[in-house]
Amino acid sequence: MAATDPVSALDPQHPIRVVIVDDHAHIRDSLGRLLATSSDVRCVGAAEDGESAPELCKLLAPNVVLMDLRLPGIDGVEATRRVMAACPDVHILMFTSMEATWMFDRAIEAGAVGYLLKDEPIGRILEAIRAAASQPVRAA
Repeated sequence: MAATDPVSALDPQHPIRVVIVDDHAHIRDSLGRLLATSSDVRCVGAAEDGESAPELCKLLAPNVVLMDLRLPGIDGVEATRRVMAACPDVHILMFTSMEATWMFDRAIEAGAVGYLLKDEPIGRILEAIRAAASQPVRAA
């Protein structure tokens, strides 16, 4: 089974692979440590900007990407478009501190499957990652 197959993504022998894209090092580090407390989710990499996210995702083949909306250079919406073009099997969750519904609408149009606020409890973040990973891959 491929790593992006929803069934294998939820198999305890094959943890859900997550890439974090956020310009704040403390967010990337803290979230990576929090994800490590789960037996079925692993942070496999992180990017500090949207421009490096597509190549990182091609290299690491994550199941889920947590994508910040506000990034230096290109924003999270454009980064989502680029990641989806490079890795159409990945599921992207917008991960942000701002509640701007018009941005979420743009992110969904770009290929994101949902969004989370950064102040969500870790249990809710893990739940959203699992739900995203279990979604079927979108048809091209």
